[in-house]
Amino acid sequence: MFYMTHPHRRMQRMHHMHHLMEQAQRQSQASDRVRVPVDVRETDEAYFISAMLPGVDSEDVDIQVHDRMLTLKGEMKIGQDDDVEYLLREQPNGRFLRELRLPEPVDAEKIKAKLTNGVLTIEA
Repeated sequence: MFYMTHPHRRMQRMHHMHHLMEQAQRQSQASDRVRVPVDVRETDEAYFISAMLPGVDSEDVDIQVHDRMLTLKGEMKIGQDDDVEYLLREQPNGRFLRELRLPEPVDAEKIKAKLTNGVLTIEA
């Protein structure tokens, strides 16, 4: 399938992707939060967001949408045991907050989300 994209629309998307990258960098610098990696893609019908949330139950994830802002909040509790002393600890633990500004507003009522095998998939 071949379709033309208006140059202005292409520039808007490039600017938006740059904004997403800056936003991700700011959020990863917050030392008290777990960094949640995400992938965002767009089709003609919807945006698709996937986020890596190992060890998180679906009832422990809060998904909010306001206009163009999608917010994911929750807490990873992988092997939390304060009485154990670790030689090496790389598994993420703690609260996470991830905010993504989408190129266009989405209807919060039409969002679909599922969490399977540690991957949250959102269709907005």
